Amino acid sequence: MDAVRQAGLPIAIACGASGLCARCGVRILSGSVSVSAETPEEASAKRFNRIDPEQRLSCMATVSGDVQITAPYW
Repeated sequence: MDAVRQAGLPIAIACGASGLCARCGVRILSGSVSVSAETPEEASAKRFNRIDPEQRLSCMATVSGDVQITAPYW
């Protein structure tokens, strides 16, 4: 989430970045090795909110290097 905001990209957050709404889903285009592994909580939030399993929730993923992302609403 911080990386998305630092890049100046618009991101939807209806739950205050707690992983409940899953509105912050992004697709990683490159650099996935720089993104933390999906947690069971993130997987559960995506299933509950019917989010594409290939997307990541930016509020729950940690970025440690360069990544390229996109989101359905950009």
